[in-house]
Amino acid sequence: MSVVSRDGPTHDEWYEIKRTWYPASELWQIADEQAKAARDAGDDIVERDGEVRDKKARTERRHALTGILFAHFAFEAYLNVSCETLLGNDLWALLNEGRSLNIKDKLRLAAHQIGCGDIAGREPFQTALNTKVMRNFVAHGRPVTATEQIVVQQKHPSDLPSDFEQAVKERFMAPVHAARLQKAAQSNVEKQCTAENAARAVSAVLGAADELYRLAEEAHNAGRIEQRIEHLLHDELIEMREIGKPASTSRKAHVETVVDIKDPELPSDQV
Repeated sequence: MSVVSRDGPTHDEWYEIKRTWYPASELWQIADEQAKAARDAGDDIVERDGEVRDKKARTERRHALTGILFAHFAFEAYLNVSCETLLGNDLWALLNEGRSLNIKDKLRLAAHQIGCGDIAGREPFQTALNTKVMRNFVAHGRPVTATEQIVVQQKHPSDLPSDFEQAVKERFMAPVHAARLQKAAQSNVEKQCTAENAARAVSAVLGAADELYRLAEEAHNAGRIEQRIEHLLHDELIEMREIGKPASTSRKAHVETVVDIKDPELPSDQV
């Protein structure tokens, strides 16, 4: 450890540091991680029977659901800050007073301010908006029932297997049939919870944010709007401004301590 001292009166400059955290970027990163986890679900599991395959399917479904859900959160968070920037704090607060705007309303508001018309029905905006289905499912948490009809062929008694054959089938084929039955009557929500759909949702949200940012920059450069919105992956803004001298200026010697964290003899509690 070394100590550097500067004697004499000091003239400290005081600054105010303001950091703004934009959660949309963090939420999208979580969505992307979960979509990749859904894709890789069960890669280390050897498929032996229906039970193992079902475990892989359930793992993929959980990661996919989380990925789609957080993709929705990321897109709505991005629209929130974009609308507030484009409309102004007061008008945005007034519009949200007493009611909650849905995600499609927010996209239309942003598009109207930018002057690019109704883009909600275009891709990738439409896919990004469809993530709301998963959000509503998780938010309300109601049971989902699916019904499907199947045909079971009846065999003649002479075609029935022997006791040994039946035992073998019950041991090795029953788990496979059970897994097939679980997949046979899946709800629409369950069918959407796939690695492919999670990757599509994550990509669509980033693509929609990219396009909205591009349209806003184009409008700003053309002089149609004054505001500039941030990009989805912009995670924080750090601002620093000088605020002048404090009420009483210290004239004591200023001592700056420099600590080398690589020093092996330095106690851990001083690092």
